[in-house]
Amino acid sequence: MGPKFMSPLSFECDGTLEVCGPTNFGPDDVMLRIEHLTIEQNGDSMSPNLPLIAVAPDPEWEGEIPNARKPQGKLDVGQARGAASGYLLKRSGRMVPVAWPGAPRLVDGCAILTDIAPDTVEIWTAYNRSGRDYAA
Repeated sequence: MGPKFMSPLSFECDGTLEVCGPTNFGPDDVMLRIEHLTIEQNGDSMSPNLPLIAVAPDPEWEGEIPNARKPQGKLDVGQARGAASGYLLKRSGRMVPVAWPGAPRLVDGCAILTDIAPDTVEIWTAYNRSGRDYAA
């Protein structure tokens, strides 16, 4: 079976939706390149910046959709549908197309922080963003 979506997928405190799933790399796989990925809910859809690339032996591919959560975005907590496609690069240099559907549930990943320590949401958001700034 090819790559698929993790479920649930979580919204961060700033409304970013983390999208991810297992790479399911086999012994001859070198890289997974996701060229199309859409999360759809109630007729609205959003996508991360593409392509998403995972290199073997990474167990997971991942990306993010900034400002995905309503009211800025189009998605909210609840059931969603996803679809992705791309290819696996094999050691031989051959590219094998992969595609998969999914039915991830979208959850508020910030809820526990908001409930337990609401005064730390801003600090956590800044910390979480700092890793992205350094990776750029």
